[in-house]
Amino acid sequence: MSSGADGREEAPEPFNARAERSPHVGMASQCCCCFGLRSGAVVIGASLLILHTLVALIQVTVLSTLPDKDPERQLESARRLALAVVLIALLLHVVFNSALVHGARTRHRGLVLAWLVYHAVSSALHSLGLLSAFVGAAAYGNSLALVVLLITMGLLVPLWYWFAVGVRLYCKLSHKPGVVYSEPCSKTPV
Repeated sequence: MSSGADGREEAPEPFNARAERSPHVGMASQCCCCFGLRSGAVVIGASLLILHTLVALIQVTVLSTLPDKDPERQLESARRLALAVVLIALLLHVVFNSALVHGARTRHRGLVLAWLVYHAVSSALHSLGLLSAFVGAAAYGNSLALVVLLITMGLLVPLWYWFAVGVRLYCKLSHKPGVVYSEPCSKTPV
């Protein structure tokens, strides 16, 4: 106990008083064990860039090397449409994952927000697609499809964890009143 200016004893400040005054109570400052929040977001964005690029290359390769057993070329337009969809999806992934990397590196809160919106929509669509496929496989009693879908659903867990990391980073980036979201929000390290 310490004594104040008037001689009365003051109670010591509780151990977590500073944390209770913080606007980010309960927010972790670490991403994954060994990475800080910003470094982890950069790693997540870079790994998603690499992953989506590899997946798109595999899809383009498979679509390009499909045997052409259609003498009337009826499937050629479907193949071209599928290639266009894969390339547009790759372009979107590159743009938004690059936004996460750049936003985390430079503390641009608006770029992190853009990635959050895109990642939430993308992950929600993946989750709904897998859930509907799971219900369909269960309805038809296809046990092999159910096992494959359960494993694939387990792969969605990291996607939602990465989303949570993005939300934590977005919340940690301080917002100054009157600053546009696309400008740097803070010069203090996160």
